[in-house]
Amino acid sequence: MKKLRTLICTLAVLLVGLTIMSCAWVGTYETTYAGNGITLTLNADNTCTFTATVDGVTQSTSGTYTVSGNTVTVSADGEVVTFTTSDNFKTLDITTSGVSVKLTKK
Repeated sequence: MKKLRTLICTLAVLLVGLTIMSCAWVGTYETTYAGNGITLTLNADNTCTFTATVDGVTQSTSGTYTVSGNTVTVSADGEVVTFTTSDNFKTLDITTSGVSVKLTKK
């Protein structure tokens, strides 16, 4: 009986560990600059919300995302945007029109 309990506990710990590792990207990422801001929320069900505030005007959209290696690809409103990470999803980086932006996980 004790061996069975130990086996079940070991499997439970492994499953929890795998779940946490496989969802390292889930959460909210933010950046602000001169009163403007970007927030990207990645949910566990591969849906996401992207919110941008520019000059006091806030716009928000919902979409979906996929993760492959160190790349997060967000699809929303017919647009596709790709973020990369080099620190296990503590930050997401994007470069567009020659401007680099780093979003930090909160």
